[in-house]
Amino acid sequence: MANRREMFAPAFVFTPRLHQEGARVTVECQVRANPTPVARWYLNDVDLAQSPHTAYLTCHPLDDNCFLLRMLIDHVSKEKSGLYRVTARNTVGEVTACINLDFKSTLSKST
Repeated sequence: MANRREMFAPAFVFTPRLHQEGARVTVECQVRANPTPVARWYLNDVDLAQSPHTAYLTCHPLDDNCFLLRMLIDHVSKEKSGLYRVTARNTVGEVTACINLDFKSTLSKST
């Protein structure tokens, strides 16, 4: 585990993973970073912070320098299909990963 004072760019512990329960989908990934990263989620390059497509976007601290980034999508539909991208950024750098969600057929993952 890194010293709290040591600064480093975000790095994925694991890239986006999908969990589906009925019409609700949760996408989450985990990053290590110091200082605390700011996470942004996008759908087809549109920032989801301003979008009705998601129930909520969160960044939970897990332990020293480790964070769980989570996006919840309620009432999945064809219109919510596309390339989802998460970016975690701090003053040292950034990391990005993608997951492609197709709600009209099967769910698939890409990084």
